[in-house]
Parts: sequence; C-alpha cells; structure tokens
Amino acid sequence: MKFLPKAVTATIVAFTLAGCASTPSGPSTLSDITPIEQGDSIALKIAKLAKLERNIKDLKVPADFDTGGYSLTQGAVDVTTGALGLGVSSGFGFSGSITELGLGLLMSNKNAPYAAFSFITFLPNGDTSEIYAFQKAMISSLGKIESATPINGGNVFNAIAENGSRFSGCKPSTVKPCRFSTALNKETIANSNELNSLGLGERIKQDAIIVRWSLPYDVVEAALIQGIPIKNTFLYVPYKNPKAEKQSLTGEVEKMLIKVPYIIDLDNNEALFFVKK
Repeated sequence: MKFLPKAVTATIVAFTLAGCASTPSGPSTLSDITPIEQGDSIALKIAKLAKLERNIKDLKVPADFDTGGYSLTQGAVDVTTGALGLGVSSGFGFSGSITELGLGLLMSNKNAPYAAFSFITFLPNGDTSEIYAFQKAMISSLGKIESATPINGGNVFNAIAENGSRFSGCKPSTVKPCRFSTALNKETIANSNELNSLGLGERIKQDAIIVRWSLPYDVVEAALIQGIPIKNTFLYVPYKNPKAEKQSLTGEVEKMLIKVPYIIDLDNNEALFFVKK
C-alpha cells in the first residue's frame, strides 16, 4: 500500500468533524495563528498551519540522544509495533515508555490533542473543488447521494445506503438517508517565501492555502487503500481513536494509534513526529 510510510504496514482508518471545530472566516495569515518557531519540528509547523496544534508540544531530547539508528523525523520508528511508546525493537533509543520523556502530560490535560484524524492539504490556488469531488465520490461508494448541504467548515451529504450495511453513525434504510458529515475548511495562507523560511520549501514549492478536511469513518480506509489523489496532503494521526478502531475493516487500525499524535506525509510516505531535532 504505497500511501503508508515505510515504517507503517497497517491500514489506517479515520475521522469525522469531532474535535476539529473552527468558524470559517477566510484563511488566516501567519501573523494570526499560533507563532511558528524555527526550532519547531516539521510536524508541529504543519499542525500550527492547520490549527491542529492544541496541547501539542515538541518532545525535547538531548543533542546526543541515541535513537538506535532510527530517524524520528523520517518515519523510521516502527509505529506498527508501538515502538515509539514502548521502546524500539533494537533495544536502543526509547528504551521505556515515552511518557517518561514528558509527553505523558498530553494524555492528562483536559484539552488533550485532537482525537480525530484530519487531512491537511497545501493547495496552490485555494480551489477546493478537487477535494469536494473526492469526498463526494467516496460517499457515493456507500450509496446514492440525495443531497449535499454546506455547513460551517464543511458539508453534509445525505445518501441512501444499502440496507443491512453497518456505519459508524447510521442505521441504513432503503427510504431514509444516512447523514455523512465532512470537514472542508481553509485555515491559513502562506506564500512560497514564508514556507521556505519555515523549512517547508522542499515539500511545498509554491504559494499555498492550507486546507483541513475529512472523510467519514466509513470510507477513509478505502480511500487510503486506493490512494489520495490530492497532492501535498498530510494526515494527522491522533493518539487514540476508539471509533476509528471499530470501523477498521482489517482490525489493524490500533497499530496506527500509538501513545502520541503524529503526522504522515502521504506524498513521501513518511511519518513526522513532534520531536525537536
């Protein structure tokens, strides 16, 4: 499955609008969002641009910290075995629980990191029609769409699904449509010079509007298997998501949900962790 980072062999299942609320009023500028520091990890910079950094701080480790040959920023940590939380399989680096290194505070705070998956796309022209078309096509795979209604920060699709199907928030009927909500929100605007100054120029090579969007739990796994067609897209993976686990077709989603949130670069198949270099 080419969409997964090298270290991740499990299938991902994903998210809804929960935990990702913001009132759309046009994209913000860099001066309007949480300040991005040069020392922030790439993951934290992307989370701030997408306004998903709530209660997330980079893990600080000593300059000579031994990662056992694993690159924390290039996705070489074996998250499929929970290595980031339990100690890498080689016995080096993270030899104990990551909570011992300071990220345990994330789990106890009343404003814990968002517990829902989110896609983050850097659009060169701000035209969200391709994302909307993809959302609609994936929901159409569940049944015939009867209507699509814009809501704050997204859309609601009503679809007649096959009777007997099982969905995360709907009991299908041949006459009563199921309601599927999707996020689609322009969060921040940044030009190429600003992205270069943030160290994102190698990944994003032109002006962009950062868009946060979602798919229903019921179709994200299928979407990732077939591949996300929108370039410059990242996936925010929460530290826990019981609903997503229940919607997994393979039962392997728990392998993606480690003790801390992280971000996957879907173009380069890399996992980006909230760890300072």
